[in-house]
Amino acid sequence: MAKETIVVLRSDVSGEVIPEGEGETIAFSVGKNSYTIDLTSAEAAEFKKTLGKYTSVATQEVSRLPRSAGSSAPKSNKEELSKIRAWAQEQGLNVAPRGRISQDIQDKYRAAN
Repeated sequence: MAKETIVVLRSDVSGEVIPEGEGETIAFSVGKNSYTIDLTSAEAAEFKKTLGKYTSVATQEVSRLPRSAGSSAPKSNKEELSKIRAWAQEQGLNVAPRGRISQDIQDKYRAAN
């Protein structure tokens, strides 16, 4: 048995069906609250025009997203990076003579040493 799921996007303002490839989901914040809203193309244009009165004179904030926990792999110092680079070249791995060494190569080095 086959199943087919159809997603219908509707305007949060008018309830109008938004055809595929049209309309817009807009994310915005007011105070400490963040919102998203699905709008038809006409509604989105009206929303942006209305906000334009305020955003044209406002100071834009640079968003700083919280850093992710990241990899649990330890950071490498310059001496260790030189050793990793030399080891990778000996193993025939593609590593540039300068610049960043991929995490994959660093992980292989640590597994082998």
